[in-house]
Amino acid sequence: MKSLHKPWMLIMYLMMTLNFLLCLPDTVIAQRDENMEAIINELTINYSNKIEAALKKDLPRYNKMKAEAEEVSKIKDNAGKKKAMDNYANAHKQHYGSMVKNAGVDLNSLLAKLKNKFPDYLFTITDEYSVLVEKRTQENSAPGDNGSSSYGRNNDFIFASNTQPVLSQSKDYYQPASTTSTIIPLTFTKGKSIDCALAAGAGVEFGTSSVKSTATGVIAGGCAANGNLKNSTLLSNSGVTSIKLKLNFTLEVNGYAVGVVGTSGANASSGNRVYIDGQSSSLLSESISKTALAPALWVASFSQSQSFTHNLDLTAWKGKTLKISGYTYSQALSAICCATSSSARINVTAASLTITN
Repeated sequence: MKSLHKPWMLIMYLMMTLNFLLCLPDTVIAQRDENMEAIINELTINYSNKIEAALKKDLPRYNKMKAEAEEVSKIKDNAGKKKAMDNYANAHKQHYGSMVKNAGVDLNSLLAKLKNKFPDYLFTITDEYSVLVEKRTQENSAPGDNGSSSYGRNNDFIFASNTQPVLSQSKDYYQPASTTSTIIPLTFTKGKSIDCALAAGAGVEFGTSSVKSTATGVIAGGCAANGNLKNSTLLSNSGVTSIKLKLNFTLEVNGYAVGVVGTSGANASSGNRVYIDGQSSSLLSESISKTALAPALWVASFSQSQSFTHNLDLTAWKGKTLKISGYTYSQALSAICCATSSSARINVTAASLTITN
């Protein structure tokens, strides 16, 4: 495969891998990221290419930085690569900053324009001269939910009170003398897909209730991997007075990009969705998704982990089929070997139904 020195080749590969992911059966994606092509194109043309041209005016320094960046890109373990990236940035940030000014590039101004043009995206400067892009997600609010983000808090959603008539209790109201509750652990089926010319560049690892996808740019162009956990359960109906779901999980994403030749990018996404089969909206949807873009001869990284605790009342959906779908997606994109890597993981720590008769 030829090196992706031209912006359109970089864009084409991103769109191909995005289409690959969208075509996976039962893969959970909030919505297609159609604007990313334009974002990458503008950053490459108006930022990365200009900096590279300025850097090449001092060819000995350019070649020195390129050689060092290549060494950083060869490090495989995340901790070692992150340390080497930080050392590289500290050694060259003053010179790089001067070259950015010489190139006539104002990254803050460029990102401000991108924010106005793409209001559904968050743009952040990372590693001083790189860009972190995040898609704003609009969670599907279930009845009884206030629509606020559930990051960092527990959620108790009560759906029955909004989907069934409220019974007025009176002295004639029948109250069962006793109830019996049964806890049913939920298990998950597992699936994976890898999109890479060399399969060794991407992989998917499974645990009992976890999946981790990894991708490394071992060839020009990069690799992508997707893993998923799925559960489908028919909710009891006969004689059931209450159905409650307990679902606890952790989402993790990591990415490392080194722009040895042109722009390099790392993307990682993980998420979990709960819904009733046949219903258009989700009962629960959580996700983390990040894309880091490193311009020529610079570095970019991200790392995030978030735990979630949910308790959902599913009584209103008696007789319906409950669906739980967790996913991970990792993509590494580079012009030469090993310059980028990313990983995404979901770990379900508790998943059970409590049925009360």
